Amino acid sequence: MTYNTPSYNNPWAGMDLTADNADIGILGVPWDNAASYRRGAAEAPANIRRCISCTDPFTEEGRAIELSLHDYGDVPRDLDWLRYFANVNERAKQALHHRFTLFLGGDHSVGIPLIKAMSESMDEPFGILHIDAHADLEDEF
Repeated sequence: MTYNTPSYNNPWAGMDLTADNADIGILGVPWDNAASYRRGAAEAPANIRRCISCTDPFTEEGRAIELSLHDYGDVPRDLDWLRYFANVNERAKQALHHRFTLFLGGDHSVGIPLIKAMSESMDEPFGILHIDAHADLEDEF
């Protein structure tokens, strides 16, 4: 019997990392300067990549996940909000050339330049799936 061993420290669980024609574009947006309670969202891109590097690309049923990815890295941190959000907007437009784009990290304010980039890049309706580490989008606490 053969067992698959985890591919520790294997970027994106060993999925195909290609450049221009990848299925999925990925961009890290490390930013938490608009956090109202606790910081930490800026660490999300690095932590997500670290966790994924310790897995293998298989479903729970054991089927291989065959995707090609292009990881654009992280938008460099900048304390100037306007300059940072403009940079996020431009970098997001690069990642949006893929069939599916995944943005990692950042507090809720990064949605502003990301949605702007989507609006400027697409001529048709688009959808957003927002996954948060905790439920903090309530109208009241």
